[in-house]
This record gives sequence, structure tokens and C-alpha cells, in this order.
Amino acid sequence: MEKKQKKTNRISLIDDEELNDFLIYLKEVKQYSEKTKISYGEDIADFLLYLKNAECSKSAVNKEIIQQFILELNVRKLSKTSIKRYLASLRHFYNYLYKFKSYENNPFDTITSPKKEKKLPDFLTAKEMIEFLDANETRTDFLQARDQAILELMFSTGLRASEVINCRIDDFDFTERSLRVIGKGDKERIIPFGLKAKECVLRYLKENRHLLLQDKKDENYLFLSKHGDKLTERGLEHIVSNCAFKAGFSLKVHPHMIRHSFATYMLNNGMDLRMLQELLGHSSIATTAIYTHISLEDLKKTYDRCFPKIFDQDKK
Repeated sequence: MEKKQKKTNRISLIDDEELNDFLIYLKEVKQYSEKTKISYGEDIADFLLYLKNAECSKSAVNKEIIQQFILELNVRKLSKTSIKRYLASLRHFYNYLYKFKSYENNPFDTITSPKKEKKLPDFLTAKEMIEFLDANETRTDFLQARDQAILELMFSTGLRASEVINCRIDDFDFTERSLRVIGKGDKERIIPFGLKAKECVLRYLKENRHLLLQDKKDENYLFLSKHGDKLTERGLEHIVSNCAFKAGFSLKVHPHMIRHSFATYMLNNGMDLRMLQELLGHSSIATTAIYTHISLEDLKKTYDRCFPKIFDQDKK
């Protein structure tokens, strides 16, 4: 786990004219935001403080010095993502020094950034997902029908949050149980959905949607807020997490977790990776392939539970 560093405003600890010039360059020429400028400045100032302690000038920096600094960052337990950010800031700074301050080269050009850590997405097991859906079904409040339709449709299709809130009634073919989706990059795909999702969406359309809409103009969006407006992504996040609270479900749930749960469930039940890629709307199969790691973890847990322990014991 990365150890959180105290915010110290390192820039104020360094009196470096070239750094000041670089920050002005970022702001006025590159038109970076104040926040980005400060982020660059803090990383670079930290490196300059390191050089000061090592009694090394900026112009004398070489690969060995940089590697020692990276080691220092690792000792501080910074994540690979943070170290990548440091190197990006310093690479940009030294590129500026090379172009505008007559430095001989950019020593950071020879440094490879660490590969980003691949974090496996959170997901609910099939058992947990069913428990969540069943728990929400026991609610008796007015918004239950809408919320159940949202949850069932999301788990049945693996839709992104942005795709859920942009669903229109005309996009559904309830006879064929298919849904037209406009995903990232305005790419269209047709995906099927389950009988339970169909049942819940039709119930919501019959019993709730017109009451939510009231006298608002109907723009054909399927899911509406309690005020009759089109849902926002933040609103959807609130609905999903609130469903868990209202239903007394112990786990914290967010929309992307349901998408991950759908993908993991389908893959664990034998779906081809290319087919799953099509359903999820991934442009690259490499993005879909992360779910094979989740499946492997699930497989290992099942293996460890089922394999006779006696064979794992050391024979003495």
C-alpha cells in the first residue's frame, strides 16, 4: 500500500529559476491548468531537493542518479502509478531544459517507466448478485419497480452507466429481447437481455414511469429520476448504492461492479471471449481479457476448496 505523503508545498522550498520559468511555460504557453502546473512543480521540486541532498547539479543528472531516485521513491512505498507520474513530470521538465536552456540532452529519455499495476475490478459473485437482486425485490417503496428494472437490466446486459442512462424506450425490442446501444465512440451494438429483465422493465413502464414523468416533456428516456428528469451518472450511482442500503444488503455496490459481475459470470459459464467483447462493447479484446484473470482467481479458490488437503501436506 502506498504511504501517503504529507502535503508540504515543496515548490516553496526550492529557489530554482529554471523551475519557475518552466511553470510559467506550462501555464502561459502550454495553457495547463493551475492544478496540473502545481502537480508538475511538486514532483520536480521533490527531485531537486533530492539532488540538493546528493550534492548533484541538474545538468549532471545521469541514468544512475535517476535510478537511485526511483529507488528512493520505492523506499517511500509510492505506487507504480505515482512513480510513472514523477518520471513524466521530470521528462517534460528536462525536455524543456534541453530545448530552451541549452542542456546537452534529456537524461530521462533513456528511463523506462514502470508498468502500471493491473487492478482486477471489483465484482459480486453469482450468489451475491442473486442475493442483492432478491433483497431489492422485497422493498415496498414507490421507487422499487424502477430500481429493480435498472438492476436486472444492468446485470442482464453488462451496460456501462452512461449507456444505462441513455437508454430510450424505442431502443428496446421486447419481442426479440434485444436492445440497441450506442456505446463509446458512438459505436452501435445490439445486445440481448434476459426474461427477468424484460419482466421488470415492462412492469416499471406500466406502473411507475408515467407517475415519475408527471407533466414533464417526455424525451423517451427509459429511466427517470424521482423528479421526472433523465438520470445522470451520479444519480445512477446513488440509486445503485442506495438499493443496497434500502434492501439491507451488506456489500457496497456501484454500477461498474454490476458490469464486472455480468462479465465474470458469463465468462465463468463458458462464453467465448470474443463474444463477451461484443456484448461489452470493448474496442480491444485486451480490455475484455482482464476477466480471464478474475476467472482464474475464482478457479484457484474452487481448486483449493476441493483438492484434498492431505496431498498438500509435506510427507515426513
